[in-house]
Amino acid sequence: AGSGFGGMSRVHAQTILEDTLGLKKLNLAFRKGAAKRGVPSLIVTGVGKSSASFELVGAQDKLVEITISAAGSKYEANKALEAMPTVMKPFVPWLNKKFIEALAKAGQMDVKIDGVRVVASRTEKDNKLNWTLTAMDLLHQSGPGDQGIDGIWQVESATTAGKLSPTIKGRILAFDEGKACLRAESIQMIDYRFNYEIESSTKPRTFAVYNGERAMLRGVYKQEGGRLYLCFGRGKAKPPEEFSGKGLLHTLYVLKKVKTGTTEEKPATTSKWAPESAARALLAMLVKGEFEAAADTFDAKVKAALPADKLQATWQQVQGQAGKFKSVAKKARLLDAEENKIVDLLCTFEKAVLIVRLSYSKEKKVAGLFFLPGPKQKAAP
Repeated sequence: AGSGFGGMSRVHAQTILEDTLGLKKLNLAFRKGAAKRGVPSLIVTGVGKSSASFELVGAQDKLVEITISAAGSKYEANKALEAMPTVMKPFVPWLNKKFIEALAKAGQMDVKIDGVRVVASRTEKDNKLNWTLTAMDLLHQSGPGDQGIDGIWQVESATTAGKLSPTIKGRILAFDEGKACLRAESIQMIDYRFNYEIESSTKPRTFAVYNGERAMLRGVYKQEGGRLYLCFGRGKAKPPEEFSGKGLLHTLYVLKKVKTGTTEEKPATTSKWAPESAARALLAMLVKGEFEAAADTFDAKVKAALPADKLQATWQQVQGQAGKFKSVAKKARLLDAEENKIVDLLCTFEKAVLIVRLSYSKEKKVAGLFFLPGPKQKAAP
């Protein structure tokens, strides 16, 4: 009683759902979703005939929220809803058949029991049924007054193992809904290459920055007096529990937020559309698995030939051959082809270097997407 999800990790929850739903047999897998309240999420869509989706929210070692939704024919969507007590049993034991029956009558439910809040809605129209069910761990919600770490910050001081590190002063750190940039030399060089997670229910509050699944930084954070304090250890070093920077392999950053209205408020952007910015944004969507959003940038001809599901399959094929995406070069090649604008992005994957070529029409839509071999590497002497 009162245990919420029982301290279950997001990784464990993912495994349970994969086994329960047979996702691997369906050739489906969880991918990164949008961060919620500074906490990362994983999502899988397309489960079954009712077009269901599952989203897990929480740090790798702690699950804080599950959202399940389905839309489709009344028969198929009802079947999926009736299966929820079985699917949710490891997370919310009290969610039973009676809850589902009550939801069918009321259309909405909002119940709090044993540290878990379940909010559900059900709408039916023209023999179509839509429903959404969200379970939240009330014991691990964001702490009161927590401001998180999102924003663009400049290092005022850095202390490592008790000694000041003046070379770090002035560097930029940026955090944006689960994405992170570390120690950029300027605002214009911000590149959200990493991911971060926070846990605001602990004292002190903790954070971690990841490169893929590998933890780069782990430590504690707080905002105080208009400053952000980050004290952390690198890699496998034991994370600090205080804000001193005196521990072995521990570093303390004191950062000030870049003031609103200055040229260093955010990465260099402009309201005017630019093909390179559009190309980099589309590449970021592919990397994050946002294939629906990426396909929305295509013109009608490309979208008909390469809808979201085929785009996803194409990206998976590229990574199957070239390995996992690692980085994109800071400089892009820009070309004009009649009325179209061509952007070549030099991308590094684990096994190969490829050129991602995007052609934009005068309507600012993607008129062509190509994955081309990169320049040949010179043989070592």
